[in-house]
Amino acid sequence: MRGDPRTLIRMLSVCAISAAIVVALQLGPRDIRVWLSVCGLVSVAMSVSSLVADPRELLVALAFGLPPVMALAAEGSPTWMIAPLATVLFVGAELNALSWEMSGPQTT
Repeated sequence: MRGDPRTLIRMLSVCAISAAIVVALQLGPRDIRVWLSVCGLVSVAMSVSSLVADPRELLVALAFGLPPVMALAAEGSPTWMIAPLATVLFVGAELNALSWEMSGPQTT
């Protein structure tokens, strides 16, 4: 049984965005972790929504995904992780957008 490449790319996009947010939450400041978790959950939900909804709104997923990553700029956090995690976040967004290009014609 062969898998659909579009489905694989969609799964990878959500996994990349989720992984960046989870790692950022684990390494980030504890005092605002609840608010950052809310932003992370909204980001993951919007990335999934952008895969199945039309119009595809990926900007909201990126906007809510950046606060957990940017919170690593706080004192006591590993600031060197900001660039790699932001890169993983944007790679996930690009995979998400790539899956749009791979989709076939819409039936209405």
